[in-house]
Amino acid sequence: MRHVSLLDETFDPGQASVYDLLLTPHCYGIEVSVHDSVRKQFIAFIEFAYVVSDDTEWRDAFASLLKTYSWLAARFRSVRVGWRGRNYTLVPKEFFVPAEAKLLLERLSYVGEFDALYYNRVTEDSFLLFAIPSELINALLHTFSHFTVLHQEATLLRLGLQQFRKTSCLSLYLSQEFATATLFQSGNIVRHTAFDATSAIEVLYYAAALIDSAKVAPNLPYKIVGNGLRRETSPTEREEHWLQPMAVDALLREYYTRYEHRISIAGHGFSYSLEPHREEALGLFSLIVGD
Repeated sequence: MRHVSLLDETFDPGQASVYDLLLTPHCYGIEVSVHDSVRKQFIAFIEFAYVVSDDTEWRDAFASLLKTYSWLAARFRSVRVGWRGRNYTLVPKEFFVPAEAKLLLERLSYVGEFDALYYNRVTEDSFLLFAIPSELINALLHTFSHFTVLHQEATLLRLGLQQFRKTSCLSLYLSQEFATATLFQSGNIVRHTAFDATSAIEVLYYAAALIDSAKVAPNLPYKIVGNGLRRETSPTEREEHWLQPMAVDALLREYYTRYEHRISIAGHGFSYSLEPHREEALGLFSLIVGD
């Protein structure tokens, strides 16, 4: 993972009480953003490289992050932590019973013995249930006095429902270890799936299968966001082993129409220095729409 540190000239650590801190930890590092709640603007973006090969190393990862950026120890207006784990499922409201959440997720996905379970609202009628390593939660408790745990897919789905409320689109999110494909149609989620892919042709296969299963028009537009998929499982592999979004886009354009509009977050803007990273780090920025 590369190291990126972008701070808008208006960023002032002394104003942390009006800032929202957004964090996305994963096994290759921690992504960070700061959102100014007064101006409704994202004013900081950091990609902090730190390989976590075992869940017991999360505390060291956050300690290293705060050693590098001491202002993260300030008391922020809110702290939102976005997890992007594969162990999640969408549950209709009528079938969701919080007391039976673990049993439900165990039937549909893997839940570690010491995993913590959380759920986020996606729509008025659905929730996203997910598991997260308890060691990560302990590290967060050791680092921050307060925080909210969100799943990136929950906030990305909410964002997609806003973006595609009057149109249809196949949204592909390529980030880190796995990809997701979501078919939006006039403000509804028609299909959603998570999958592994090591080549553009595999992404095309899943996209075509999803469109075919939904029996929608084959000329449906597509939108690719995210920073790409890691082809190798080893965190030590170098940058050239990533499946880049542009490679996937080049192939999909031969069969489908690209959705040309940029993804926006209604009511929120980006500092000019962060604008180039808006869609590649959309999962991180989307945390602002979570609750």
